[in-house]
Amino acid sequence: MKYFISLILTLLFAGCNLFQGQQQAEQDVALTEEPQIQTENSAKEVKLTEKELLETMGDTSDTKDFGKYFTIAKISKQEYLQALKHRYYFLTNDNLRIEKQDGVIELPCKNKIVRMEDTEQSENDGDAEIYDYLGEIPDLNQYVVRYTVYRAQEILFIDKQTGNQTKMEGEPLLSPDRNYVIGTYSNALGTFLMFYKVKQAKSFTLKELITVSPQYWTIDYNKKEPIFFSKNNYLYISITFKENYNQREYIKIGIRS
Repeated sequence: MKYFISLILTLLFAGCNLFQGQQQAEQDVALTEEPQIQTENSAKEVKLTEKELLETMGDTSDTKDFGKYFTIAKISKQEYLQALKHRYYFLTNDNLRIEKQDGVIELPCKNKIVRMEDTEQSENDGDAEIYDYLGEIPDLNQYVVRYTVYRAQEILFIDKQTGNQTKMEGEPLLSPDRNYVIGTYSNALGTFLMFYKVKQAKSFTLKELITVSPQYWTIDYNKKEPIFFSKNNYLYISITFKENYNQREYIKIGIRS
């Protein structure tokens, strides 16, 4: 009987040690594993499907119309940088040939000379008006001028043939197929992307297709990582999320054929 009781005590002691060892092992694993905590916002920042990217375009966007003309996709930084090597430069800067003199820019066209003159602020004439020559777009046969009055800006396309002027909002980006111009603009109210269709049947015109205003991200205007069209006809954008400016992502917008 004494040996039987001793055997039972030995087994109970071994069982306790085994249970304590398992508990300690589970605690050690719990300490080494990172907590799997993910908020709804962080999930959207990390994993963005095309549907979610369309949803980030905001309340003022008509995503159905956007989807008719364009695609949108999240890409890697490596793909963005590779596309940057093949950036499409549509604007030719010829400021040595066309200079502003005494506040006046003269643009020689085939049928006439277009003259643009800065004005000063006055009680009678209102706010000062400023014209800045940006260059020309050989593929469209257009001069490009930035017009500024107070805090508002417009881009003017001046036809080198007729001298006719076409206005658009935002900094222009021409697609390599010369069928679309996209204007980008940011201010305290948000980021805006204006999509225009180029028409050149009889004369150069721009038809606005859609304007989108992303609510959850903004364009990262960085010289090293600019917004640009690559020669593959995709628009590439480096973006940052408003709730976490350290969270940078890269997207590309394609044009549906």
